[in-house]
Amino acid sequence: MKKILLVILTLCLLGGCFKFTKGEVNTKRAKDVLKMFENKESFILYAGSNDCNTCNDYRQVLQELIKKYEIEIIYLNTKVSEDEEIINTLTYDYLYRLYMLPSTYLIKDGKTIDMKEIYMELEQLEEWLKQYEYLPE
Repeated sequence: MKKILLVILTLCLLGGCFKFTKGEVNTKRAKDVLKMFENKESFILYAGSNDCNTCNDYRQVLQELIKKYEIEIIYLNTKVSEDEEIINTLTYDYLYRLYMLPSTYLIKDGKTIDMKEIYMELEQLEEWLKQYEYLPE
């Protein structure tokens, strides 16, 4: 009986170590985002910071959108000190500006086609993404 309880307890503890990520933004390091630009990929990029309350609230809106449309949104944490130089390269060479958080960028073939430096409610975000055909009508 003790062995069974020990196995169950171990499984519960191990289960708590792994984060279930379905329906969440896809966090990437700056070097990986830079490669996506260099490879001329198309994607939605969300720039924010883990210590920004508005960013954390906005992340919840993005997660609703991801669940609803089964799309991928890339998250770039701008406050990772090891990535500072690459984030500067991204800002000046590809994003053109990164003044306010949260910011959302629409990238098509490795080029920024539009951006919003604002928290958006789900309806606003859907309308904006549909305008650029990032979501179905």
